[in-house]
Amino acid sequence: MKTGLGWQLSGIDIHGAGTVASHGGTMLDSHSLMIVLPEHKLGVIVAANSATGQGAVKTVAARTLALALEAKTGIRQPAPVTPPVVADAALPAEQLGHYKAWYDSLIGLVHVSPTRSALDAEVMGHTLQLRPRGAGEFGLRYKLFGLIPVQVASFDNIRISTRKIAGREVLVGHFGADTMLVGERLNPAPIPPALLDFVGEYEIVNEGMGITPEMIAVSIEDGMLVGNTRFAQLPGFVLRIGLTPISSTELLVSGLGTGKGETIALSVEQGEQVLRFSGLELRKKKRHLAAVVEK
Repeated sequence: MKTGLGWQLSGIDIHGAGTVASHGGTMLDSHSLMIVLPEHKLGVIVAANSATGQGAVKTVAARTLALALEAKTGIRQPAPVTPPVVADAALPAEQLGHYKAWYDSLIGLVHVSPTRSALDAEVMGHTLQLRPRGAGEFGLRYKLFGLIPVQVASFDNIRISTRKIAGREVLVGHFGADTMLVGERLNPAPIPPALLDFVGEYEIVNEGMGITPEMIAVSIEDGMLVGNTRFAQLPGFVLRIGLTPISSTELLVSGLGTGKGETIALSVEQGEQVLRFSGLELRKKKRHLAAVVEK
């Protein structure tokens, strides 16, 4: 995966265009994408006020620019090639069991557990099935109602694998010919007893900070301290992050990449649990149906 200073230099294929540079912007309720072809002095910007419009924005932008390139230079795009169907591979139960863990990823915290012949990945309140494809790679399927594996077209060209890099077990995403770091395996740290009082649901004290979650909670699940948020703009999705305790008053956002490794400060003020993070002040609700604690 190639990147420039603020530009993505791979991931969008326009045949015969030379350098294809893109820069996207995403909010919970809107998406935008700019693509430029510097050798041909062509560019396009597409934006959508839609929480679910990201895929359409990319498709429209790339197709529009391809047509503009054809109109200006006569360069036409080849007919799309259907990717070959890759058969599932069989892995022994003990090898599947190696993948059981928490993982940080670009779309939040993922809990992976083995099934009879594949892996289940719980992410954002939904379940994905990871099917072994050989060479240490896994293909994706969506599990309808968390039970029925369904093939989704947007997953057809995506594979996931793990690698050891600098002592870390990282997740690698394969998108056609491109690869990129998409997360890492997490090792839950011991949770100080004092932090158990911070498990529960929270409310934002300092309002007026733009789009705010309708639910914020801290839970303990399978040994991991977890932060949970839900936004009205993303119905049906729960955004989750792993939290690593470094003391009885500080947590780190687990994982690699943008926004990871940041500090959450914990305190008890006037008998109430308070979290401070990135300009937000959160106070634990007195009454909550918050988190599930599993030992």
